[in-house]
Amino acid sequence: MSLVVPEDDLEPSGHEFLGLEPFTAYEAQARCGPPWSDWGAPLYFTTPEAAPEGLVDVWRVLNDTEPGRPCLLLWKELDPKLARGVVTSYNVAIPPAPDQAVPCCHARLPCTAPNASISASTHRGRTKPAILSLERTDLPPPQKVQAEAVSGGGLAVSWVAPGVEPRELLVEWAEEMGDPRTLPNWTRCPLEHNHILLPGKFQPEVPYQVRMYALYPRGFGAAPSIRVYVQEGVPSAGPEGLHAQSVSPTASVISWHEIPLRYCHGKLVNYTLYLESATGSLNTNQSVNASERSYWLSGLQPDTAYYLRMSGSTNVGEGPTSAVYVFHTPSSHWQTILGALFGLGLFFLLACIAGIIFRAQLLTLCHKVLPRWCWEKIPDPVHSLVLLQEVPKDTGSLVFSLAPKEPPITHIAIEAPASPNIKTPPSPGPSSSPGDPPPILSGYEKHFMPTPEEVMGLV
Repeated sequence: MSLVVPEDDLEPSGHEFLGLEPFTAYEAQARCGPPWSDWGAPLYFTTPEAAPEGLVDVWRVLNDTEPGRPCLLLWKELDPKLARGVVTSYNVAIPPAPDQAVPCCHARLPCTAPNASISASTHRGRTKPAILSLERTDLPPPQKVQAEAVSGGGLAVSWVAPGVEPRELLVEWAEEMGDPRTLPNWTRCPLEHNHILLPGKFQPEVPYQVRMYALYPRGFGAAPSIRVYVQEGVPSAGPEGLHAQSVSPTASVISWHEIPLRYCHGKLVNYTLYLESATGSLNTNQSVNASERSYWLSGLQPDTAYYLRMSGSTNVGEGPTSAVYVFHTPSSHWQTILGALFGLGLFFLLACIAGIIFRAQLLTLCHKVLPRWCWEKIPDPVHSLVLLQEVPKDTGSLVFSLAPKEPPITHIAIEAPASPNIKTPPSPGPSSSPGDPPPILSGYEKHFMPTPEEVMGLV
């Protein structure tokens, strides 16, 4: 900055400059006139320091994928215009530990820390702490975030503000294939804007990951990351891992691996398959969307060798093809045999199922039409329902219910007379003739005669 002091404001022995910036180097020269003389020897001086102003620009790197890698708290050097002196240290406070002085410009951060704060110290004081809240990560993020290249090799980011007004908006970017030890860049965005041109230099044909955050007093919300190129090129290699899986003598499924990112040099838009038969009867190509990893080839000839090549394309153009992959379609004989065996097996299975269904329906019909004794499975006459429920065909149910039944058996008690003490042979009865000899009773006959208890039914 150049400042000319009018002659009327100058004193004979010196001049006092007012309104100078703190801790700023200045150069002063003087000349006299008119006529004007040459400028005198320059005088260099620096204004004294003052208390720092503003806040430290703080951010973080969270480790979500690599176990064992610590999270980092990042910050930028305080702007000299805000420092207004020499920054002696940065004081970092991560609860529950007390604040400690650390050198610029990163420190280890516990991944479970709810928040962190940092302030810059000079000889004249300390800035207010800049607080970064990590309590929640599911708050509303910016919407419809887009990143695209602009003329001159820059990147522009646009967005739609979230429904809840955040405290700040922040854009983070880094090379996707860069050194993993390289820390990301970030910049804060004014809330009243909906687009920003990212500062810095960007390399052509290099992928960058851009992500936008909305910062709140109790956490932040992150939009999905975007891959973007400031300038695209054509791929330098084709897809790898080509493989053919035969599904029939005339069809095969072709699969492949994605072109490695370091060979893409731009955003892939499609793949191209080049197919040629060994007999020369087929020579064709087919375009496939870049998101696909397989393709169904039909209309092939059985028992034929085919040569397959693939390439990838970006918006700039098509890259080289891959190495030739040879595959052979199977013969159709085994397909016929397999189809016949499958058909026979299916026929027998359906026949068995039909037989089971027919048998079940036949049994149901027999139960309804035939007499019960034809299909009853219990042969015991005592428990047979046939004897208990069968009704003769020549009598109705009413006649059968009125059929005579045998009267119940009445038990009669018979008392036997007292047995006489016979000492003499009995006299002949009236049925005996006078000339018959008396009966001879011996002990042998008495042995077979029933006893009185047996006659009375007591034994």
